Amino acid sequence: MASRILHAQLRHRRTTSSKLRPLHHLRTYRFFSSERFSGPSLQKPDVPDDSSNGSKLASPLASQDVPDDSSSSSSSSTLRLLELAKPQKKLLAGAFATLSLTSSVTLSFPFLVGKIIDSAIDNPTMVDPTYAAAGLFGMISAAGAGVVARQIFLTKAGENIVAELRSDLFRSVLRQDNSLFDQTRTGDIITRLTSDISLIQTALTTEILNATRAVLMSVGGVSFLLVTSPTLTLVSCLSLPPIFVSAKYFGKKIKALQTTVQSDLAKTTVKAEEVISQIKTVRSFNAESFEAEAYKSRTQTVRDRAIEAGVKGAYLDGTVHVAANAGLLCILAVGGNMLGVGGGTAVITPGELASFLMYSVFVAGNVSALSTVYGSLQKSTGAAERIFELIDQQPTIMTAAKGNGQPHDPLKNNDIVLKNVSFNYPTRQKYEVLSNLSLELPQGSHTAIVGSSGSGKSTISQILLRLYDVNSGSITIGGRSIRELPPETLRDLISVVQQEPVLFSSSIADNIRYGNLEASEEEVYEAAKSANVTDFAETFPDKLDTLVGEKGVQLSGGQKQRVAIARVLLRNSPIVIFDEATSALDAESEFLVTKAIEQIVEGRTVISIAHRLSTIRKAQQVAVIENGAVVEVGNVKDLINLEGGKFNELIQRQR
Repeated sequence: MASRILHAQLRHRRTTSSKLRPLHHLRTYRFFSSERFSGPSLQKPDVPDDSSNGSKLASPLASQDVPDDSSSSSSSSTLRLLELAKPQKKLLAGAFATLSLTSSVTLSFPFLVGKIIDSAIDNPTMVDPTYAAAGLFGMISAAGAGVVARQIFLTKAGENIVAELRSDLFRSVLRQDNSLFDQTRTGDIITRLTSDISLIQTALTTEILNATRAVLMSVGGVSFLLVTSPTLTLVSCLSLPPIFVSAKYFGKKIKALQTTVQSDLAKTTVKAEEVISQIKTVRSFNAESFEAEAYKSRTQTVRDRAIEAGVKGAYLDGTVHVAANAGLLCILAVGGNMLGVGGGTAVITPGELASFLMYSVFVAGNVSALSTVYGSLQKSTGAAERIFELIDQQPTIMTAAKGNGQPHDPLKNNDIVLKNVSFNYPTRQKYEVLSNLSLELPQGSHTAIVGSSGSGKSTISQILLRLYDVNSGSITIGGRSIRELPPETLRDLISVVQQEPVLFSSSIADNIRYGNLEASEEEVYEAAKSANVTDFAETFPDKLDTLVGEKGVQLSGGQKQRVAIARVLLRNSPIVIFDEATSALDAESEFLVTKAIEQIVEGRTVISIAHRLSTIRKAQQVAVIENGAVVEVGNVKDLINLEGGKFNELIQRQR
């Protein structure tokens, strides 16, 4: 049962937690082309020009910089947020209908109170205060029911909008180039998926409601003020200029500070994620106190910026409070004279003055609320800019290839040819990893690629999978450039077993099933048996349903390798790459893993990136890499016997 539940999570990826896990293992995620199970792309990507070679560096996310404060940037983000609200128009229409109803009831309240006061003064015997209060209570109750309905409508609409935005953002993350992840820490991306989204959620579900209500109440209140007394209305307007000026001035500062707070919070998340994931290393060096102080320093930076933003918000609220109440005092002074106090001629009734004061309080309170909402919306606008920055980030290679998604003719064979390939990682432009490298790997052959550390061996697996594009030269499979193949098609052809296999924090069975998410229980079991996984899994109480822990911490290195091999067996790709798959294992684990590998080799094109003679011995061809180029190619026996050869030298070092 646990296996089926986790299988469903892997297939549908609907929860936030299941969506965040692949960020830690994105290369493994792409090895198995699992982006397709995260839903359709947010935007249809452009088709790359096959003639433009070169590994391009994705634009870095501005996580450490405050975005431009221009109004055009803010308005653009706001408009895009409103675009997300279109599918929720029915819920929003219901919310605005109930809002209009409750606002109308609330606005009529001061008018009726004024009429009751005047009637009580003019004809005391004709007005029963009890009945009047009961009638007003009925109006208030109706408005309360409208508030409940409005909140339900807006909550549903807001949650739907945020869920869609979160999904869009996550899909955008999955289609980005690896170069972006090379230069952007996981914590920063997760902050955008969590706290930045939460700010927008608050804006869409709470602040938009408050803003709309405040606008309706302010406009309606001012209308009643004009009807009641144009003179007093003019007096009340004296408080508006300082309110609008302070809102404009402090709003810009709050937005800039809040954007910085979000960036600093991302750095704090990055630090926590890094330390927790490497806790054993931290403890082995007694670095707990050092890391605690480093984290405290980051949290204090967030605190200081947040306090500064809060202080600016306090100045804004204080200014609005003083201006609004000063306006009320002016109304009281002028209104008292208009009542004829002091022997003058009365031009307004007590009930009208009472109504006017109540409307003034309504207007002042809602204008004050607008200033608070404005500050909050500035915060959410900064968060929206960070989110849309990532959504708008255009990948250079993670796109559909030529043919606009149309089916391609099947490959004639699985011959792999690398011709005059040169490559450097986008984040290290000055360091050429591969230099004019040429190599042929016939279909069904077993080729070992060897070389000293840093020679470029492992880079070959990454460019074969097109995690990066080469600077120059070509790579073909079956005579077709890999640039012409959709990434998911290319990665269906190739499976990789890494030196440190990546396992997700689910069961053994589900980690194996990751190779083929449609596989049955029987197929998973057969793959586990062929890779000798059942040898150790059967000793666990939950067998294949045993949870492996985060990154597979509950399993040994050899056990994790066998799970990874079972995953590749289930995937059944025609090309398999072993990237130093046994280099970190002891002799017994290496023997068991080697037995599992033998199940894969037959009938497939196999590439073993290795340095141990035991791993290389059965290869039909050995390619020696030095300084990013192939310097020797031949069978094991010939290269070992080649005096002064590079392969001979590497083998001698192991003896």
